[in-house]
Amino acid sequence: MDPLGIECEMEMLNPLDGGSPFSFDDTVPFISITPTSLSFAKGGESKTVDIEASGAFSVGKVPAGFSLEIVNGRITITADANTGAARNGSVEFILAADNTKKATLTLSQAAGNA
Repeated sequence: MDPLGIECEMEMLNPLDGGSPFSFDDTVPFISITPTSLSFAKGGESKTVDIEASGAFSVGKVPAGFSLEIVNGRITITADANTGAARNGSVEFILAADNTKKATLTLSQAAGNA
């Protein structure tokens, strides 16, 4: 006997198009970031970027003077204090399932000697 007095019944309905009720559409591979470029002050700072991907991804080489951390789909980019010429570079995020799918983050930092 059910102590809560709740009865539950489930019925599997067939799709109207005649397809299987257990079929799934393939996920189209994708990867994207927002924003796609960041500018940093010469004194150094951290900024965040959101990433969405259809699966696992890898991160390319991070330019000198910058560091990167990923936690729960949010990327934190930190620029060290800059005492020299302006810094520019980019980081690629590459979808593991399809390495032709990439998102590029452009980085720049003001010159520290100006």
